[in-house]
Amino acid sequence: MSLSKFRKKTRKIEIPDSDCYLNLRGLSLKNIIEIANIYEDLIVYIFDGINLEDNNDIVSKLIERAPDLCYLIISTCDEDEEADISNVRDLPILTQLQALNAILELTLPEKIEDLDNEIKKIVAELSKLAKSFSKEKNKKK
Repeated sequence: MSLSKFRKKTRKIEIPDSDCYLNLRGLSLKNIIEIANIYEDLIVYIFDGINLEDNNDIVSKLIERAPDLCYLIISTCDEDEEADISNVRDLPILTQLQALNAILELTLPEKIEDLDNEIKKIVAELSKLAKSFSKEKNKKK
């Protein structure tokens, strides 16, 4: 099948007590690079000292250290129209968590045998990328 017939997968997340929903897609490489450029120093901070073998540590540090990054990811992945970050902040926590989970599932290929290891690899690469951006930025100063 040719690429012209490709249709990206999306997932609809209903927002409780409203007629609204998020129609989410996965993150693209372009999105990841743009987010890394915006949050380069924060990404280094988020992943500094994290045990990449412990998924709970990764998730808890991301939520604890970078809730705005979580909101940006949800906003960026709203397929119908990029959701305003202030609206994403106001979503119920369960909706936010469902959205982040859906984005993660849509971002990573379905055929990954060992998802935990792949997530750890991506996190490690993002951290390296952010550190290299930070070093380049400091050289320019």
